[in-house]
Amino acid sequence: MRRCFVLTGFITFLFLLTSCSAQEGPKQQGASPAVEFSLESIKEQTINLSEYRGEGAVILLFWTTWCPYCINEIEMLNQLYEELGKDNVRVLAIDAGESLRTVKRYMRQIGPKFDVLLDRNLKVSGAYRINGVPFYIFIDKQGGIVSKGNYFPSNYKQLSAE
Repeated sequence: MRRCFVLTGFITFLFLLTSCSAQEGPKQQGASPAVEFSLESIKEQTINLSEYRGEGAVILLFWTTWCPYCINEIEMLNQLYEELGKDNVRVLAIDAGESLRTVKRYMRQIGPKFDVLLDRNLKVSGAYRINGVPFYIFIDKQGGIVSKGNYFPSNYKQLSAE
């Protein structure tokens, strides 16, 4: 049983850590549609990406509790939360591959102001082709992916206005 857990953890680690070299992506011409998903939040509610369509832009942050860079990004997004809200940008932090207990325990220390979701089986991470954490995907209000990369999009105001 323990070997299975260690092997699963190692495979998850390799999947998420394969590349952290991607830069913030420029706006793509003819943005591809965001992949629809439903995930459980740490508040044990189901959140659907489609709930946000038409309301404003959405930032997806794929992260893990064991990634120090991810924790910095979570804290930065917490600090920017009010400003992002004024710009009609919503944040969904998607933990990749960890349990509700692990993420909930960790998030108690941070007190996130945004929804934290669980991608336990890595299906959403795979659908978005996440190749390392932290990884951002910026979705416009029409539901198109306009930016992706390992860094927060510094031009998020421009992206959210379009």
